[in-house]
Amino acid sequence: MTRSTRSPPSGSAAAVRARPASWSYARPGYAVRDPQDPDGRLAAARCRAALPDADAKRAAWAVLTEGALSGYELAATAEGFWQADQAELLAGYVPRYFAALPALDGGLARVWGRHGFPHYAAETAAVLAGERCLEAGGVTGSLRRLLADQLEDLRRALALRSAG
Repeated sequence: MTRSTRSPPSGSAAAVRARPASWSYARPGYAVRDPQDPDGRLAAARCRAALPDADAKRAAWAVLTEGALSGYELAATAEGFWQADQAELLAGYVPRYFAALPALDGGLARVWGRHGFPHYAAETAAVLAGERCLEAGGVTGSLRRLLADQLEDLRRALALRSAG
């Protein structure tokens, strides 16, 4: 006899027992994360940074650049910050990203480089700002390689746009 690996139906008693202890139930059928749950805090940081509001972006940028976040918090906030549908709102932050990158230290710089890179900004100005950052020599080692690879991705996106 083989056991089923499928999850029980969402409303069943077995499904309720299978849910993590960190979930609370504000309304029947709706699971709400406990605000003290680490995953919930990271999701909240990502959502706050994703708000399409100039004040929210200023606050998120301040948190991103002050250096007080853990790697997980930095990654979550950075992932929420850059939203392709907010290009106009974020345009001024693209050059600021490249200016801030050399000042970061060690592992957090790598997290910022990976998760904070403005992938949506496939524009000549973004590529030029990134190239200036590389030429200035402020980023070294694996962060330099990561930045060079990401800039190459932006160049390819630009080439595809101009060809299409």
